[in-house]
This record gives sequence, structure tokens and C-alpha cells, in this order.
Amino acid sequence: MTDVLGQSITVSEVPEASGRGAALLALESLGILPDLAKVPDFVGTIYQPDMRRHECYRKAIKRQKALYKKLVSHKPFLPSTAMGGEKGAGGVE
Repeated sequence: MTDVLGQSITVSEVPEASGRGAALLALESLGILPDLAKVPDFVGTIYQPDMRRHECYRKAIKRQKALYKKLVSHKPFLPSTAMGGEKGAGGVE
């Protein structure tokens, strides 16, 4: 994931990080916790991206966007029989 994003990712050591965050915010809003910035982070492993791989992903998404643009701008021929019209309409017998 770090290679795709081109950003480092830090793993939290807290198993229920969202619950902990909600509890800390509640304590802060009640005035029980005076400074949220002083609460320990419990930061775990930090993963760094491989920027050579990131560049490959950037090129791939650029190709994908160009292909998508061509695909959605193309208006394919649809015989009117496929659209519920009469047989023979649109030059198709």
C-alpha cells in the first residue's frame, strides 16, 4: 500500500484505535483530559514506500485514465434491433 500511495504508513499498536480515539475526545470535551496532545500515541511499525515501485503505479494509473477516457468517449454502433426497434432498422438485416 505504501508503494501505491507513495507515503509512509504507521501501524497503531492500539487494537481498538477508533474506540480509544472516541473515548479520548469525550474525556477532552468533558474537561477531564486537559491536553489531548500529551496522550501517548502507541505508534508501531512504520513502513516506507519504494519510490521506484510508486513510479510504476503512477505510470499505470496514467495509462488507465487515458484508456478510460477513450472508452467513455467512444460511441459504439448499436443496431436498432438491440434497442427494441424494427428488424432492418439501422442498416442491419
